[in-house]
Amino acid sequence: MKFRARIVDSACIQQFAKVVATIAKLAKVVAIRFTLDGVYFIVNDDVEFNMVGVSEEFNEIYLEVAISNLASVLKSTDQAKAVKMKLTKKQTPCLTFEIELAPLTANARTVMHDVPVKVIPRRMWANYTEPAAGNYSIEVALPSLKVLRHMVDKMKNLSTCAVMSVSRDGEMTLSAEGDLVIVTTHFRSLPVSSIGEGGDVPAQSCTMCQ
Repeated sequence: MKFRARIVDSACIQQFAKVVATIAKLAKVVAIRFTLDGVYFIVNDDVEFNMVGVSEEFNEIYLEVAISNLASVLKSTDQAKAVKMKLTKKQTPCLTFEIELAPLTANARTVMHDVPVKVIPRRMWANYTEPAAGNYSIEVALPSLKVLRHMVDKMKNLSTCAVMSVSRDGEMTLSAEGDLVIVTTHFRSLPVSSIGEGGDVPAQSCTMCQ
């Protein structure tokens, strides 16, 4: 079993670090699934969860890792020129990171980190199968996550719940109700992909978030 990857685009490096930092707020330990065309971070808190197993022909790797350790390593990638990640065998299996930093002098600088991992055996892969998205009628591209997060942070001071509504015309509203006021934010002209045909697609879909 072998794995190695190298990221040379600084924007991609920062995006990877932000994704890991976000996941670190959701769970202490996650499973990482490596395939030929993607990397998956899986939070599976339900030990009884079970789904159809993964085909034997898939060339994949599943690892369990303390996500806080991974997030800590990636904090040092702010000035990275490239990040190489590979699966190594030391006293314990590790994800070894080689972080190439921008040189301060003529000499190159490389920082190495070993993050201990646990290899998940194939017989347990079914526990980490990606869940189905479920039935839905409207698919909408979200607005800027930075703006959306800012609005949600403000609304949580009013209520523990918010109502999200999406229309076929690409308008999304987010509202929260307090004791004395109702606050609603409108996002217009969002890219929309409608799932279904004719009357199967409602003019507007609404859900409550907590």
